[in-house]
Amino acid sequence: MQRINLLIIISLLTLVPLLETLSSSTLFGLQWRSPLFMDDLRDALVIIKLGGIFLALYLLMMNHSKIRDIFAIKWRFNAFLTTHYSLALLQVPKTTGILSITLDKKN
Repeated sequence: MQRINLLIIISLLTLVPLLETLSSSTLFGLQWRSPLFMDDLRDALVIIKLGGIFLALYLLMMNHSKIRDIFAIKWRFNAFLTTHYSLALLQVPKTTGILSITLDKKN
């Protein structure tokens, strides 16, 4: 059960930031308080998403053998790793690009 939780955590840390990035507005279109507050929240959310992506990559690298033991069929293991590494690594440039735009805007 604990190993299945590891897969769920890695999947959530990889997929939730991706889905939020693909949505057209901050936090799937929620509007709290004011547009200025949502803009400030977006800035903090970029750092949180980047941390989640790096945590997912760390968990993938450190628990490689545990993940291999979960999958009985080798191609499923390879598909899981390839998919999650690719999704995580594809999000890093996009998130850091947003972060650099955000930092430039504040200065």
